[in-house]
Amino acid sequence: ISCTCLTVYHERNKEKNSQGYGTTKQRLGADSFKDWDCCSLTLQPCKEPVVTPQGVLYEKEAVYNFILKEKQRIASEMRKWEAMQAEKPIKESMKRKAEEEEKAKKF
Repeated sequence: ISCTCLTVYHERNKEKNSQGYGTTKQRLGADSFKDWDCCSLTLQPCKEPVVTPQGVLYEKEAVYNFILKEKQRIASEMRKWEAMQAEKPIKESMKRKAEEEEKAKKF
């Protein structure tokens, strides 16, 4: 192994160690953790808590709002898809007409 490879490897490890990467010296701040009684969506204390089988805590209203927004988003995307599907035959027929006209001109 060449000397430059070892130097680069050593420098990278030195840089990682100086930043606390992969060590127990660098700790997460208290604001990185939610309180035990807070919703995982809103991060606010729960008034009507709902718990999943995995132990994740949610606010009932936040779950309903999330489901409602997702349903609205899916319905919107479905309308866009249906509009695209409705335009497809029109574009294909226009393309066929243009091809037929091109063939007629060549003839």
